Amino acid sequence: MTGDRADGAWAIAWVKGGGANVVALQGDAITLRSTIASPPGSRIDGRTGAATPVRIKVHGCKRQDDGTFVIDGRTVDFTRETRAEIAALVPRAARDGEAGAGLRAARKDDVPTIAALIRELAAFEKLESEVTLDEAELAKHLFGETRHAEVTLAEVDGAVVGFALYFHSFSTFLGKPGIYLEDLFVRPEHRGKGIGKRLLVHLARLAVERGCGRLEWAVLDWNQRAIDFYRAHGAGPLDEWTVFRVTGAKLATLAASDV
Repeated sequence: MTGDRADGAWAIAWVKGGGANVVALQGDAITLRSTIASPPGSRIDGRTGAATPVRIKVHGCKRQDDGTFVIDGRTVDFTRETRAEIAALVPRAARDGEAGAGLRAARKDDVPTIAALIRELAAFEKLESEVTLDEAELAKHLFGETRHAEVTLAEVDGAVVGFALYFHSFSTFLGKPGIYLEDLFVRPEHRGKGIGKRLLVHLARLAVERGCGRLEWAVLDWNQRAIDFYRAHGAGPLDEWTVFRVTGAKLATLAASDV
């Protein structure tokens, strides 16, 4: 069974009986192979072999042919030490492959990396000339007293390989907040490994947990690969809508208009 330790013992012993092994851990997201079924929305408690408490909020549970269950969920109240201990239980093959891409919230000292990723994305979209960001301003808006957006970073072996930058919107028709995904980018050498999907799923989970009514974003018309990717994961275009924007000097002119 995936994730079995050499001694055949379970990595986690559940309080209510049975056990589980850790298949993958990416940020707060965790995948387990368990002896017990747990319905979505439930929480399960256990302990590691080192007697460290573990609590998992279940998002999905699927029975396998061998009678075990694959549980997808999120870690609850994990300390840095607990996360390191659980990460060490992930099979090496998974750590070296796709599951080795972890997600984490960006910090202020990540601003130069975030700026570099934005510029790489702009180059890919052939929009380098439109990038005029100032890193000090970026840091202020992302990590200042009023935070206007959030950033999640994807890492492989400690190196940042992609990011998602997003913020809350609001739908008057739904009467609920939403999440607007401004940028999602994975460096070319790390594409095709599921990292983009992991970022997208992470945002979908955030949207559900925060009571949002939708997750939305814009895609360049010529980027068919991205369009196909998003369609494959349930997204659809809003063909009846046209996005308008006013920026730069025109924004200043509009603001100075007589009313």
